[in-house]
Amino acid sequence: DSITATTSSPLERLVSARKDRRDLLSRAALENCAFEHELQQTCFTAGSAAARARARMTMCREETKAFNRCYALQGKFLQALGYMSRSGSSDDDEERIQMHADKLYHRMMDYEAAVDRARRAGTPVPPLASVFEASRPSPSVQQLVELEPEPSSSGGRGLVEKKIRELQLRQGLEELPPHERELAVRAALQEAKMTYLYSEEMKEYAREMDGKRKERQRRLSRLVGEPIGRFVIPDPPPDQGR
Repeated sequence: DSITATTSSPLERLVSARKDRRDLLSRAALENCAFEHELQQTCFTAGSAAARARARMTMCREETKAFNRCYALQGKFLQALGYMSRSGSSDDDEERIQMHADKLYHRMMDYEAAVDRARRAGTPVPPLASVFEASRPSPSVQQLVELEPEPSSSGGRGLVEKKIRELQLRQGLEELPPHERELAVRAALQEAKMTYLYSEEMKEYAREMDGKRKERQRRLSRLVGEPIGRFVIPDPPPDQGR
């Protein structure tokens, strides 16, 4: 890794860091769903030949559904909590986020189980609290957007608003259970911020490269004249030089 870091370009390292974050987030979600994954694998491999045949026929539907949902929700919790999104954070910091994501996931599962028991018994459904702060009521989508601190520029804010609109169209936020809606919005907001920061880093890299290009162009122009200097080291198209 150290060899790669010294031989790759800043752009390659920037792109690689983003990919690494996605991979690490996926791995953390899988680790948090180890129990559900084990149940799924046991369904396929354990028991008699007849039981395994039934498992293949049903594709272990319930176990697979539980594992897939765990993986999806754990991933959203990790996103919402900013897993692997802070430069300079320690392994202990990231592990605490991973453990907290798992805690919040199981709190959500406990709430769903309590709702199911109440409905079966015909008793009042437990009051809905925020999945992130149990002492507070679950916020509406609009409250979540308004409470989120704005990014450092109007461009960043626009990305957040665009992400919410995309989410509303793609997932039908209003159709999601309220506790999942809060999770989906918080995860989307965090990812929108990460996209904004990534775009800012890319812009900074482009400005740095353009500055170096101009300096090379100036040096060459002093030696062979400006027309040849601009021909050998041309200016970027107008829409790329901004």
